[in-house]
Amino acid sequence: MYAKQLVGLNGALIPESTLPNDYYANAPAMLLYTPGSSNGRNGVVLTHRNIEAQMRCLVTSWHLNASDSMLPLISMNRMHAAIGALLGVGGNILLQQKFDSHTAWSSLLGINSPSKQRVNIFLAMPIIYKRLIAEYDKMFAQDSRMVEYIVNHCRQKIRLMATAFGLLPESVFYRWREITGQNIYEYYGMLETGLVLGPTLEEQSPNSNTDYRPGTLGAPLVGVSARLVNSNGDQLVSCNSELLSAAETGTDLSEQKDLPKSTLLLNTVVGELEIAGNNLFPQKVSGTQPQKSLPEEDQQQPQHQPPEQQPQQQQQQQQQQQQQAEPAIEKYLKTGDICAYRNGSFHFLSKSTDVFNVGGYKIYGSEIKKALISHPGINDVAVLGIPNKLWGHRLGVICILSPDSDVDLETIKSYCYSQLPAHKRPTVFKTIVAK
Repeated sequence: MYAKQLVGLNGALIPESTLPNDYYANAPAMLLYTPGSSNGRNGVVLTHRNIEAQMRCLVTSWHLNASDSMLPLISMNRMHAAIGALLGVGGNILLQQKFDSHTAWSSLLGINSPSKQRVNIFLAMPIIYKRLIAEYDKMFAQDSRMVEYIVNHCRQKIRLMATAFGLLPESVFYRWREITGQNIYEYYGMLETGLVLGPTLEEQSPNSNTDYRPGTLGAPLVGVSARLVNSNGDQLVSCNSELLSAAETGTDLSEQKDLPKSTLLLNTVVGELEIAGNNLFPQKVSGTQPQKSLPEEDQQQPQHQPPEQQPQQQQQQQQQQQQQAEPAIEKYLKTGDICAYRNGSFHFLSKSTDVFNVGGYKIYGSEIKKALISHPGINDVAVLGIPNKLWGHRLGVICILSPDSDVDLETIKSYCYSQLPAHKRPTVFKTIVAK
């Protein structure tokens, strides 16, 4: 079959059976667009190797198999790796065309669902958990038999409940654990890298682990390396799924392997998170449109070189072969996120662009956002640093309210003041009602 399939390569059509073994590993497979701060969107090209690494990471970390059924309530452009991983092992994906809290609860509880579609893995954004809690309080909280059934069903039938790509308020975490008996495990990832940090199922027991705390991202998943660096780019701490090691500035990780774990985990280290692994994309496409390939007539084989240029060309080819033969140096991707590392786990603090200087205090915007989105009537929050000659910055917030919310500015201010110390409280409040 492959001998009859033709593939375009360097302007020529050749049989697929004659391609190198690693052709598809390095060939482009997917084009994603990530948000950009300057020119709109940035295109990212993922290879087949990148996608395979992202899927293999989740298959191993979550022990996925054909009996698993997943309900993902996260935007699909962020779920290509998770969906591909489960489908790759023969599992089942249950999709909702539009989110509906009643339908979501029916799916979670397996009501009128065939055995193949009974959910045992649930992934959702933090706002989805908030809406499911609101639906629970409205429909089930007063029915003691239903309350007991939900706890027992979730403990026995669902083996993973997780979230990613958003801040999870502590109030949501503890209320959900009260309702279902399950922790919401937080994972860290990016659109172009897939999930890279988080707990593995063999480390965490959904039914018995009460020591897990919200905001804990855990260690790198299988095949991923992560480190923290300071503002000068010097490495502060580095670890991967197989090795947990702290490195002082400029110290080789190999020199840290024999250090006892107790000396590595007691101190808290804060820095910018960088990640590395086969799941990382090899190239970016600038601008909002993908780069167009050259017409076939412009992709001709290189013309014959004069004899005097052949030795130089051969020397360049030999240098390229030597570079390929040398061991690859791990390349790290700057995430732009500030994290803390303590007790063997990473903890998200803030985006590097959301750190404000207020009267000499370093304030993380994510801390303010996390406090405010814990309010049932607030869907999302934007934290702004307003330049101020005296204080450096004054803090302002724009709160996106639920359409059915009846909270006003005074209520939001009172709630904010009850959640944050004085030096972290915003002074400017604005609201927008979500459509």
